[in-house]
Amino acid sequence: MSLMGGGQPAKSLQVEPKSGGKILETGQDGTEHLWGTIKSFDPHDFISMDFHMGLPPETASLVEVRFTILGDD
Repeated sequence: MSLMGGGQPAKSLQVEPKSGGKILETGQDGTEHLWGTIKSFDPHDFISMDFHMGLPPETASLVEVRFTILGDD
């Protein structure tokens, strides 16, 4: 999926899993587009991010996700 590449698939999407980490899309031409910034990250438990995929950073939404273990598998 790509929002920035004129309908072309993205070359990659990178998430830096740490507070202050970036969420970056790299287009087929190598151009990078900032989708958001990690605000808080606790592996296997919680992640929050300012997310503005394709929009100016000041329009970001705060997205919070909590992970819960449901079983032993």
